[in-house]
Amino acid sequence: MAVSAIVETIRRDMAGSNTTADDNMSAMWLVPQYVLLGLAEGSNVVGLMEYCYSEIPKSMSSVAMAVFTMSSAVAGVVGSVLVNTVNSITSRGGHVSWLSSDINEGHLDYYYWLLSFLNLLNFLYFLICCHVRRSSSS
Repeated sequence: MAVSAIVETIRRDMAGSNTTADDNMSAMWLVPQYVLLGLAEGSNVVGLMEYCYSEIPKSMSSVAMAVFTMSSAVAGVVGSVLVNTVNSITSRGGHVSWLSSDINEGHLDYYYWLLSFLNLLNFLYFLICCHVRRSSSS
C-alpha cells in the first residue's frame, strides 16, 4: 500500500503540473505495486494451505479452509465498509472525497496511506501476539 501511495502521489503531482501525464506516466508504474500485492497474496494462501494440511488434523483441514474462505468474504465486507466510511467522512462539509470519481480531484494517495497505517497496526498486533504466545509457552 505504501508503494501504491507513493506512485499515486507522483501521478497526482504530474497531473497537476504543466507536463502531460502521457509523456511521463505509463501503465508500467503499476507493475511494482501489483507484483508486491501478488507475492503477498500468494504467500498468504500457500502458507495457510501448508499449515492446514500439515499441522491441523486431517478431519479438520476442510473446516480450516472453509473458515479461511469465510474470512476472505468478511474481509471483503470490511473493505467495503471502510471505503464507504472514508468516502462519507472525507466528503463532509462539501469537501471533495478522497475517493472521488475524478482521480485528479480526490486523494487516493491519502487512502493508500491510511491502508498502510492500518496494515502497520495489524503487523504490530501480530508481533505482540507472537511475543505473548512465546512468553506463555516458556
